[in-house]
Amino acid sequence: MQLLSLTLFACAGSGTLDIGPPGDKGDDTGLTEEEEEQADPTPDYSRWVGTRDVFLGDCEGRLNEEGTRMDADWEHYDLAESWCLECAGFYRVEVSPDRVCNMDVTSTVYRAISYDEDGDAAIYNLDLDGDRWAIEALDEHASFDGWNLEYDYDIRTWGEDPWVEGRIEFPQVSP
Repeated sequence: MQLLSLTLFACAGSGTLDIGPPGDKGDDTGLTEEEEEQADPTPDYSRWVGTRDVFLGDCEGRLNEEGTRMDADWEHYDLAESWCLECAGFYRVEVSPDRVCNMDVTSTVYRAISYDEDGDAAIYNLDLDGDRWAIEALDEHASFDGWNLEYDYDIRTWGEDPWVEGRIEFPQVSP
């Protein structure tokens, strides 16, 4: 009985051995490392795009939110940071409409967000009263997947307490 041994080699022009199926080039995309980094979608944490659904008795209403991250040149940045050292960002958020479920809505709010390694986040309300800031945790166990942050809280009022469910969707960085 004869044993036949057959070895096949496919050579690429670079002198490397190409043993993958046709069209399969592994992880080599032909892009430079810098081009690959730019091709991967990245969330834009400088922008806040969100909604809050408000539930009060039989009423349900939606608030739309758009905002921007406040940088160190914001006049209250140092004060806000001193109140929330773990916060990764402070935001000025425009809210509409101005009424929901027969309640007046503040048209501009300030928010802060902190993140932990477990995929959780905390969202805070920053309230400026004259020259004094107050910070209140809205939800210290919000869920965060890198792109979306979901949170909920109740609003303390003199009557029935509304329940709020919020969602922030950080948009993709524009090229």
